[in-house]
Amino acid sequence: MKKLYNIKTILTCLVFFVITLGLQAQESNVLSQARIFIDAGHGGWGSNDRPLPIIGFTTPRDTMAFFESRSNLWRALALRDELKRAGAGYVFMNRTVNGIFVPTDANPTGSPGALVPEIPNGTVVDGQVQQIILSVIARNVEENNIDYFLSIHSDAAGNPLTNHLVILFRGHDNQVGNGLVYARDMGRAAWPYLHANEMTVFGAHLSPLTPNVRGDMSFMGSSGSTTTPIPGGTAYTGHFAVLRHGADGFLSEGGFHTNDVERHRKMNRDYARQFGVRYSRAIRSWFGDDTETQGSIMGSFKDSRRSKIHPLFQFRPGTTDAHFPLNNAVVILQDESGNELNRYTTDSNWNGIFVFHPLDVGRYRLVFEPIPELGFDGDYYYIDVVANQTSFVNFTMRSIRLETPEVLSVVPADGSQVEASTDIVLRFNVDMDLESVTNAFSIYPPVEGTFIFENENYTMRFRPNFPLEVSTTYTIRLATTAKHPDNLYLEEEFVSTFTTGDRNRLLLLESNPSAETQRMGTNPNFYFIFDRRVNATSAREGIRLLDEDGNRVNIPAIRIQVNTNNVAAPLGDFRFTLAANQRLQEGRTYRIVIDGTVIDNVGIPLLYPIEFSFVAGYGVQTPEHTSQPIRVYPNPVSDVLFVQTDSNETPLLQLFSLTGQLLREVRANEISVQGLSAGTYVLVVNTGKEIHRKPIIVR
Repeated sequence: MKKLYNIKTILTCLVFFVITLGLQAQESNVLSQARIFIDAGHGGWGSNDRPLPIIGFTTPRDTMAFFESRSNLWRALALRDELKRAGAGYVFMNRTVNGIFVPTDANPTGSPGALVPEIPNGTVVDGQVQQIILSVIARNVEENNIDYFLSIHSDAAGNPLTNHLVILFRGHDNQVGNGLVYARDMGRAAWPYLHANEMTVFGAHLSPLTPNVRGDMSFMGSSGSTTTPIPGGTAYTGHFAVLRHGADGFLSEGGFHTNDVERHRKMNRDYARQFGVRYSRAIRSWFGDDTETQGSIMGSFKDSRRSKIHPLFQFRPGTTDAHFPLNNAVVILQDESGNELNRYTTDSNWNGIFVFHPLDVGRYRLVFEPIPELGFDGDYYYIDVVANQTSFVNFTMRSIRLETPEVLSVVPADGSQVEASTDIVLRFNVDMDLESVTNAFSIYPPVEGTFIFENENYTMRFRPNFPLEVSTTYTIRLATTAKHPDNLYLEEEFVSTFTTGDRNRLLLLESNPSAETQRMGTNPNFYFIFDRRVNATSAREGIRLLDEDGNRVNIPAIRIQVNTNNVAAPLGDFRFTLAANQRLQEGRTYRIVIDGTVIDNVGIPLLYPIEFSFVAGYGVQTPEHTSQPIRVYPNPVSDVLFVQTDSNETPLLQLFSLTGQLLREVRANEISVQGLSAGTYVLVVNTGKEIHRKPIIVR
């Protein structure tokens, strides 16, 4: 079977031969000899063709909405046209139309009444056999001695903000599959070309220099399946059936169609075609072709003062995706002298995309026509076109806001009961004037805090400096002096109330060391028990072991074991021991500092720091507190709790609720819990010499 490395070997031999004859070799001939196969992933209007709703088209499998199969085809057709324009020798495709189905498809066609083709698999259309069966595609690739294989797809995820590129070759991350040589190298070489898309917002794999190129079996965590495309031929092992052949190449996941904003961009055919242009640049580069003399312009036309608020249009705040895309807006392409060359009207699919392709190298002027109803008087922008590249512009206008501001939502919700650690969040229908909103906001009882404006000033967050008071009803107000920057004011005062719960502090109930501890061993067990489940990250960062010089003993780096929240709920704990080679030094003084930033699992902080000091090692003294100085039993308890101490004096026993309320007090060695509700309490034992605190569970 013919592969790319055969072509390169032949080229090397030809170069040697031609040099021997004193002639000049022409690398551009490689592209003219290359055999390239383009697989436009999926193919129909069925449920397996990744149908998803967009704004305005939400009927299940409405063919006016998004289908990955159609987007893949647009990209594939553009790639085919670009390769033919560049003089590629042989370009094969699996299909040239959408709507292909096989008899086993459960839902082969689009929505009722939609004008869509219904074409059986294997039908010839315009001289092209339409093929979507993966095993047949693999056989066609194998039979046609393909040098470069590309399967075009987009990816999916549960999070509507996820968006990045993935390139998958057959094999494992560190080894291409059997029969392949250059598949991984092809993917890595293509990465910077595919990554060059300034219209999209990537959330991961942001650098064009660090390719996210993976073996399909490593990526999917599978050992793969084996297919023999041609009976009696080579058997190939891989995860994806469309890659189980012997041609070098890869599958490209060109972004995530489950990303709301990206999905609406993919509804623009010219945006999809630019994927084909980028694929073409990657393939031509692989074959050494540098003959491209033209470039492209791609941009977006948006309103920076608004965001598109819709359940199907979640966006990443602080990015260009947060700007309002303009439908049916006009962009005029002029030469540097101002002569009109072309014009583009953005579509009505909420993407604001415009594209001019192909263009000669040089400077151009983009004119953005006025939009009177938005108060936009028009603008222009100069941009340079470079050969074999796309020049990008994310143009934003600043509209005059015509809407009256209003509060769309508030957190906490009106009338709700919430934790005392809550922030107060107001979300508006327009971006707001920061100073007027800050001055118009009030809360009673009064609370000191910080204002944070988010989401292009569509959202105001008030963060109290300290937790709110417990069991308190607060009233928040936003006066009618709040306005947006175009001086339209809130029409009615906004009022909302909420009530806090019965906790606003995280309590340390028991610890080792504690305030009574004077000495500990050189390899002690440290533990800290709180009245609620503790946030593990805040505990790791906020509980510090310091030597007598104030240097931190790095718990995460030297721990043998760190455990969090192993005690019975609702209590929480944090425990750690040191590695054998990190024992404390005999006779030195150490400190445990628990920062006030340690929080529970709902964000309620300890608030004020706690500090304990102790000396490491016992020397010649009798070890102190090597075992519990008191014993409390049974725990959990349902009747009477007994306390045994090593003191000759009868202890004072006090039983508190977790909110600090004294419930019972007795000087004795036992205390009754009868009549108490099931739950967690704190027992304080005062022996006259020491005070001990123990969490008690009443059943």
